[in-house]
Amino acid sequence: MKLKRLTFAFVAALLACGAQAQTTKGTVALTGKLGYTHNKVASEAEKVAYTNNSENHSYTFAPGVGVFVKDNLEIGASVSLNSYKYEHSNEQPSYPGTYTSSHQEDTREKHAGVYARQYKFLTQRFAAHVTLSAGLGSSRSETVNSSYNQSSYSNTHDNLEKTIFSTIAISPGLSFFASEKVGISVHLGALRYSRRDFEAVRKSTSLNYEPQQYEGKHQSNVLELDFSSMNLNFGLTYFIGR
Repeated sequence: MKLKRLTFAFVAALLACGAQAQTTKGTVALTGKLGYTHNKVASEAEKVAYTNNSENHSYTFAPGVGVFVKDNLEIGASVSLNSYKYEHSNEQPSYPGTYTSSHQEDTREKHAGVYARQYKFLTQRFAAHVTLSAGLGSSRSETVNSSYNQSSYSNTHDNLEKTIFSTIAISPGLSFFASEKVGISVHLGALRYSRRDFEAVRKSTSLNYEPQQYEGKHQSNVLELDFSSMNLNFGLTYFIGR
């Protein structure tokens, strides 16, 4: 019973001092993401009947900065650049000759956005927040698939896809202030409206058929309410002047 009373008193004390906790006007918040991955798989032709090689590169650069225009109200902007390249080749014996195939993919995405975030401190270290954000971006993806077997056939498919997208979202979240300068946040899904303008060009060439080309465009407008575990986002923020 004594332990329960001490626990209750401790929680009550935290809630009581939570009214004084805040992030003051003029504080600058820096956040972002920087990442790079590289994977390569190569077969040894002398040990297997076929070769199967693949390699991919990807990077992400996404800085963001916010300024507290008043206590606990942050206004900010962010940009992100993403790139993904993937190559895969396969070679194996077949009749009338060696069969080879390859797949190449190159995807690039750019995005810029602005946001407003209101904090409500629950304790000295924990705060709930709501973020209203808007953004505009574009992506470009080119895929080339080819296969070849001496004189029997040769096929190449070249796909180019372009997308322009815009979003408006409102998202709740929580922040834990590990120190005066460092905060760890989690965003718990969002109510989001998005619009996408999609354009695709597909070309096909073959040894036995005339070249073909297809062009298509479409637009989508989506309003979604997503608070699933798949939409959890974690972030790290550094505060200057807090």
